[in-house]
Amino acid sequence: MTKNWILVANRTDARVFENLGPDSGLTKLMEFSHPEGRLKDQDLASDQGGRAYDSEGSGRHRMEQKESTKAHEDRHFAHDLGEAMTRGLQEHKFTRLFLVAEAGYLGDLKAALDKKTSSLLGATLDKDLANVEDRDIAGHLGDLLKL
Repeated sequence: MTKNWILVANRTDARVFENLGPDSGLTKLMEFSHPEGRLKDQDLASDQGGRAYDSEGSGRHRMEQKESTKAHEDRHFAHDLGEAMTRGLQEHKFTRLFLVAEAGYLGDLKAALDKKTSSLLGATLDKDLANVEDRDIAGHLGDLLKL
């Protein structure tokens, strides 16, 4: 029997739905919350970057981080979601996985999946449906589950 999992996520919230085939609807299995995803970079950082002197000794400038704290937090949440998908696969809870997220976050989610879980990726949809009511999600998926 085909058991599909659909991960609907954005940077702050995620839900996992199960679908058992065409016309079987969706059943919500899990919810995740990441309130840090709502914060701005300056609210996440504990302090400003340090200061450094130029090698010539006359100039002083601010040391910049290579990655913003917010981007780091967003990827951390994606990593947690990826681990949850891996656990679901290890427990044989799904045979195909679908990802639904805004385009900017979809890449983080795909990168967070391990190789075996990625191999079961049925399709992706670049829409932010994380705030859509559970009962309305299926209507936004279109032909996603027919792939």
